[in-house]
Amino acid sequence: MPVFDKKLKQGDTDWRSSENLLAIKWKDRRDVVMLTSMHENRMVTLPKINRSTYENVIKPLCVLEYNRQMGAVDRSDMMLSSVDCTRKCLKWYKKLFFHSIDITLLNAHAMFSTRHTKKTSFANFHLAVIAQLIERYGIVKSIHCDLGNARLQNRHFPVSVPRKPGSTKVGSRRCWVCSHTKQKQAKRKESSYMCPECDVGLCVVPCFKIYHTEATF
Repeated sequence: MPVFDKKLKQGDTDWRSSENLLAIKWKDRRDVVMLTSMHENRMVTLPKINRSTYENVIKPLCVLEYNRQMGAVDRSDMMLSSVDCTRKCLKWYKKLFFHSIDITLLNAHAMFSTRHTKKTSFANFHLAVIAQLIERYGIVKSIHCDLGNARLQNRHFPVSVPRKPGSTKVGSRRCWVCSHTKQKQAKRKESSYMCPECDVGLCVVPCFKIYHTEATF
């Protein structure tokens, strides 16, 4: 983008062109700078009257067409705001996914409106699509498998307790069975082994087997 150093009065323009690119600066209430590959440096006189000069407003053609096209984008954003399901806490890729769904529904609503004379708001169309999807596919009930306590499954193997950062001592943790048993007097006993799945310290013999095979101990 070229640098426009020239100070302009309201309504004035400055422009540069190179091959099929046009860079134009137009002074309105503020500076408007545009780069286009499909317009020429042409001004358009509008029926609107400038309140300060009492003359017809003159705008560059590229600015006029940009505002005209962006009006449709603003309308789309306004319609999407009524059903927006994104939240600030979502990750960007989740926002992109949900926004893509909203855009798809908006396009579907536009096609629906061209084929039907009865007016339907986008919000009502959105709810109708949801209702039809639920009616067709139903609500999938979660399949619950009673696997019991995770510690009673055969997928547990003892590993050494890792050392603390900067320590040369062998890592150790309190044995869960020894300190929580109800069948005899509980006592504090350190073990250098643990179950990584359950994240508890256990004596290899016999506490490791007891912990993973007996519901109460």
